[in-house]
Amino acid sequence: MTRQEMIIQGRDLLGEFFGTPGDADPFAWSRLVSTAADEIARATDCFYTTATADLVSGQAEYCAPQITKVKAVSVYDASGARRTIGSATIGGMDEWSGGWRDEAASTPEMWIPTGLNQIVLYPAPSYSAAGGLVLEGYGVPGVGWSAMSAACPLPDRAHMAVVYKAALLRIIQNPTSDNMARRAMLADEFADMKGKLEAETRRQTYPRPLPSSVLPCEGR
Repeated sequence: MTRQEMIIQGRDLLGEFFGTPGDADPFAWSRLVSTAADEIARATDCFYTTATADLVSGQAEYCAPQITKVKAVSVYDASGARRTIGSATIGGMDEWSGGWRDEAASTPEMWIPTGLNQIVLYPAPSYSAAGGLVLEGYGVPGVGWSAMSAACPLPDRAHMAVVYKAALLRIIQNPTSDNMARRAMLADEFADMKGKLEAETRRQTYPRPLPSSVLPCEGR
């Protein structure tokens, strides 16, 4: 479904038709659909995506705002060749060499997670490269999905879960007696859909969409 179709479905669930009191803020449902899609993606790991960042000479730390769990990393070397690099842990690197953080910059050989979407490259790159870092992992649609006519990037089986979650969020905003009467039914439907989505996600790896952008971590 597109964003617009999800909004229509959600409004129908709560009887918020055009001209009714619930129609006072025409942008409220768009925001709720975005929030619902991001929350479902975080909770179920149903959205596998890629993101790119510029390699900066001497900079070891990077983050990917729209990726919630980094699973794989590849880099372009100074000659422009792309290769996947291995992963390690902070503890493992410290056992291997207590001075690894201060080693001279070169072509990165390892990535070390320092948060769900933050990594350190070892060694830090000795060159800069536009789009030279590629991260893969579970993520959220985020701001990249904004057009009303754009299809939701989550798997099709997640679309109605997004609608029901958005409707539940709308009830929090607008707890009328009619909405509160619908709340239990909507919560049950959402829980059932979310459970089925989580089970399906565990059985499959979803195809990856086009890369989104990431930014170097700030203030680190």
